[in-house]
Amino acid sequence: MPQPCPTYYQYYLMTYGKNILRKRIFEGLMRKTFYGQFVGGQTESEFLFTARKLTEVGIGPLLAIPMEEDATGNQT
Repeated sequence: MPQPCPTYYQYYLMTYGKNILRKRIFEGLMRKTFYGQFVGGQTESEFLFTARKLTEVGIGPLLAIPMEEDATGNQT
């Protein structure tokens, strides 16, 4: 029987990671790894800095506004 891919367990892995590492460490680790690969910044100035750096090396940045939903249904 084929094994489900790791993304199948992503909710449990993220929750477990937050509980073990605590929110601050977990978020810092995510920004330096997965999140940092796809997001140019959390503010306009961070994005502009990243866009300039990419342009300097010949890469055109792509601005995409994500539409996300909380998988748990919790409203914050």
